[in-house]
Amino acid sequence: MGTILAYIFASAICLGVLLSVYKITLAEKKQPGFNRAVLLAILAASFVIPFIWDVAKVNPVAAEAEAVMHESMVVSGDDVSAESEPVEYSIPVDAPETVEPMAVAAPTDFSDTAETVVAENPLPVAEEDRHSPAWLGIIVLLWCIGSLVALAYTLVSLARGFVALARGKKVIVNGARCVLVEGRQDTPYAFWGHIFLSDGDMDEKSEMVMLHELSHLRHRHGVDLLIARSVTILQWWNPFAWMLLVEFHAVHEYQAD
Repeated sequence: MGTILAYIFASAICLGVLLSVYKITLAEKKQPGFNRAVLLAILAASFVIPFIWDVAKVNPVAAEAEAVMHESMVVSGDDVSAESEPVEYSIPVDAPETVEPMAVAAPTDFSDTAETVVAENPLPVAEEDRHSPAWLGIIVLLWCIGSLVALAYTLVSLARGFVALARGKKVIVNGARCVLVEGRQDTPYAFWGHIFLSDGDMDEKSEMVMLHELSHLRHRHGVDLLIARSVTILQWWNPFAWMLLVEFHAVHEYQAD
């Protein structure tokens, strides 16, 4: 678990650095399509770079450990590849024809000896399990609780959208699939291939609003937001994860206009 947390923390650092560079250099540029691609690239790089760095760091260590193990085997005389000098045996010519029988000792009970050996040489325990500090368990617990809360919030938001989709009245307006909802103040908005409108939006018949929401659906902005939401679930404590979500919203609105 500590390795997973270390990877997430490294990903958060990469996201913070890359997003800060984006804010300084590209955030104010009026190029929504390019900025959207850059934000998606930043999101992907923040997870790929720590993985590549970890792999590049582990391989030399593994090679060095294997070399040390091989050297210790050679020093201790366990190298099976080493050739030993042949030993010559000779049989005496005047050996007696009869051989006296040897006395065979009774079977020995090795149970006490085995228990002693096991007691003196216990099975090796992973360093991470033997020396895991108490604060690491507290951090893991807090991270799990925060992630569960963020996941619950996201699932509730999705559930509200599906409930509104199921209960609303479906209509076709200018070739677009629309859903009429009552008593909602957050309309119009696009969700799951539909445009959600209130009665006031239908009375006004604002063509600009319809085109704006259709642009959201055509560019599949909902996919970007769902991916960004997944990052906030894993890194709910990272302000740059929420900043990334805000930047996606800003780029989407500018691109839809």
